[in-house]
Amino acid sequence: MRKLTYLALLNILIIITTLCSCNKPIQDISFSVYYWKNNAYLTQKQKEILNTSSIKCIYLKICDFKWSESTKKIETPSISNIIESNKHIIPVFFIENKVFKMKNGKEFYEFFQQKIKDFEYLKDVKNIQIDCDWTIETQNNYFSFLKYLKQNGYLTEVTLRLHQIKHSKITGIPDVETGVLMIYNLTSPAIFNQKNSIYNYNLAHSYLNGHINKYPLKIKVALPAFSWGVHFQYEKIQRLISNTTLEDYNTEELQEIKPNLFKSNKPFYFKNIPINKRDIIRYEEPKIENISNMIDYLTKNIKQDSLEIIFFSLDSKFFNKKHDQYEKIISNYN
Repeated sequence: MRKLTYLALLNILIIITTLCSCNKPIQDISFSVYYWKNNAYLTQKQKEILNTSSIKCIYLKICDFKWSESTKKIETPSISNIIESNKHIIPVFFIENKVFKMKNGKEFYEFFQQKIKDFEYLKDVKNIQIDCDWTIETQNNYFSFLKYLKQNGYLTEVTLRLHQIKHSKITGIPDVETGVLMIYNLTSPAIFNQKNSIYNYNLAHSYLNGHINKYPLKIKVALPAFSWGVHFQYEKIQRLISNTTLEDYNTEELQEIKPNLFKSNKPFYFKNIPINKRDIIRYEEPKIENISNMIDYLTKNIKQDSLEIIFFSLDSKFFNKKHDQYEKIISNYN
């Protein structure tokens, strides 16, 4: 009887130990940044950020592939020059989803290969990131393009959206090395009655909970480090006022009617943008504490040995202004 009791206790201890080890948070965490401007010129402040922080890599957008309705061709606005930095640089290519409505995987792969010959510094590069928000309609063509990349020696990582994690059986799982989960731009900024379209911790958690720990690809995570204003007339969105911070809205022409919600008291120009009387501008930025909370959640729920966090983006005025707060997050894991 004592022997049975001892064995039973031993089994319980083994189960508890196994469960504890499975739930152990990721310890190996690194941090990187995106750079998303076609004019890839580092300011002195950005150089200081790179030199003084523990940033691992720069994910540099090289080229956009966008379908033009007017020309019925793919347009490719590209970077004007390469960043000079001692950080490891990984090239990123943005592909508009509509491209894969017009081109199959092979056709676009051949176009892609021809285009990147324009960039001498990519001659021997095989580690790349593809940013494309594919849909069910474009899934076959996009996944076919990724297959051609793999067959030709590319080590490709692709961006993922929250719904592609939660509904992976519907949206499909790309056959690539790594998925980069983009946890920002969670809702449409055109929705008037909301506080923040850039980042909402609770909304992101509702998509990830019970799903992120089952996703079969190795995951990296992109988190927001940018801000903007959303300009409305009669509750209809007019435009995004990019790369602004809260201090920019402290003008005599704007009255703060709610936290981060401003109403124009007369017509004027704001950042060369015409603003009418009674127009509304909603200022949006991520809350730093919620960014930290998300990293904690991810380290406890993604089942892998290491995790890379990529902040979007180095060229953001908000990130440059708030860098010390982001650096505190980085220092918590280094």
